Amino acid sequence: MTEQRKAVAYIRVGTGEQAISELSLEAQHREVIAYAERSGLNIVNVLADEDEPASTLNRPAMSVLLSHIDSGQVDAVIISKLDRLTRRIKDFMSLLQRMRKAKRAGGGQGVDLISSAESLDTGSATGQIVINIMDSVSQWDREVIGERTSTALQELRAQGKSTGNPYYGFEAGEDGKLIKNEHEQAVLQRVAELRAQGKSWARVASTLTDAGVRTRRGTAFSRQGLSKIAKRAGIQ
Repeated sequence: MTEQRKAVAYIRVGTGEQAISELSLEAQHREVIAYAERSGLNIVNVLADEDEPASTLNRPAMSVLLSHIDSGQVDAVIISKLDRLTRRIKDFMSLLQRMRKAKRAGGGQGVDLISSAESLDTGSATGQIVINIMDSVSQWDREVIGERTSTALQELRAQGKSTGNPYYGFEAGEDGKLIKNEHEQAVLQRVAELRAQGKSWARVASTLTDAGVRTRRGTAFSRQGLSKIAKRAGIQ
């Protein structure tokens, strides 16, 4: 006789969902218990989060669930529906990765994820195929977002507009285009003069400090920091 997999059940209801009967904690509890009985699972604990959003994994019962996973004391996690865990694909894939890496106390590796609504069981070959597809879609989505972001930044640069914190000596104007910051340009000019006199970066930094010149953050210039922004401006 095949030994039953030990499972911990996780149920969650978000704010405003209590009135939806099929989403209530009681309904989810009945669903996972019934599915476990049909599938030969042994539920050793039921964890519930009430009035907790799906937008974050920082929930009381979720923290306990993660400790169950990391301890390797259970073979599977059962839920009534995937969105009870999270609605964010990034968090979902992070959870799956954590479950895959978990080492079971009785031997073997990986905690299975079971969802009754989707009839998903990552302990089966079909479940693994579904998860691999989701993983691929997630990777594709990240790459597409990265490509779009890169294209947008290149277009802004081509228009001479700022794409982040402007280099020292410049600032973003009202139209987003870079304009000279007169104060910082004067500082760079002073740095160039001191370097032309043969002053070391440490000496230049201390000279600026003594003169009350500060960085954008209001701190004294360091030798390394000053050298970096100056060389970016073409000062050697």
